Amino acid sequence: MYGELLYKSDLVELKKYKDICILYLKNGKQNKIKVPEFIELETLNEIINDYNFIAMIITGTGRYFTSGADIEEFNKYKGRLEDFMEVLNRGKDLLKYIERLPLITIAAINGACFGAGFEIALSCQFRIASKKAFISLPESNIGLMPGMGGNIRLTNLIGKSKAIEFIIKGEMVSADEGLKLGIIDCVVSSGEELPYAIGFIEKLTKEKSMDQIRSIINTINSSLYDPQDLAYKMESGYFTKLVGKSY
Repeated sequence: MYGELLYKSDLVELKKYKDICILYLKNGKQNKIKVPEFIELETLNEIINDYNFIAMIITGTGRYFTSGADIEEFNKYKGRLEDFMEVLNRGKDLLKYIERLPLITIAAINGACFGAGFEIALSCQFRIASKKAFISLPESNIGLMPGMGGNIRLTNLIGKSKAIEFIIKGEMVSADEGLKLGIIDCVVSSGEELPYAIGFIEKLTKEKSMDQIRSIINTINSSLYDPQDLAYKMESGYFTKLVGKSY
């Protein structure tokens, strides 16, 4: 495992490697997601703000990225669906935060990546997978559906018809099949997904300033989540600031 330990809980470890934040999903052999907010949003935000990170990588440990939600935890909320929705929405807020970070974000998929695990990966800009990785949204096979934003993010990524087919079938696909579908960006040899992600970040950001990278990502994020006129104004603002610093 790369990096200097910054934070540890029962579900994750956060490490600093150079100017990269690496979030390891770490909960038993299958790295199950016991709660939707697998790291407190406030904690992650504090760490991101304390360090001048240029990127964040999310990966798993062992043979699993994560096998998804721990379904046994659902039993705690029998007859308390409003409480369950509140917990679920906290997890969705966490993924929304990750999705909108002005950093390079990569899911380094080291193994099985199912359900909520794949929904976490979808919140990242890039997905780099081990050749031995398998991906699935299997919720439809147990009478459910993705509940952490996966329906929406997958549709935005591969289009409506492909997303509907993938989600309703609930089938498991290999990393190579995921690459053909457009849900994986790159397939590498087993064990190389994290080193490749680090190298990709270093190559992508070489000789680029933090202000450039954050301005570009913030503008693109704004184009996706804000009214168009606001996105154009933000682009002008960031561009003008960069001109003022460079010329």
